[in-house]
Amino acid sequence: MCFIGDSFVAGVGDPQCLGWVGRLAARTYANGRPATSYNLGVRRQILGRWQTECASRFPDGSDARSVVSFGVNDTTFIDGQLTV
Repeated sequence: MCFIGDSFVAGVGDPQCLGWVGRLAARTYANGRPATSYNLGVRRQILGRWQTECASRFPDGSDARSVVSFGVNDTTFIDGQLTV
């Protein structure tokens, strides 16, 4: 699974350095469903990177999943340009 999104996806500000993505991955594993997860939380520039980032991590024939979570930083206009 690729988790794509903003600083909340990355876990910024989490004193345990897990964020919700780390907690979800840990709970999934603890429930007997181990999965490989990639935390691709970045600030801005998601639109131009998500497909390449995910494709390089998903082998052919895999049961690949993507979870997308956008926040304010991903929908901000600067000088008339969307900052995604």
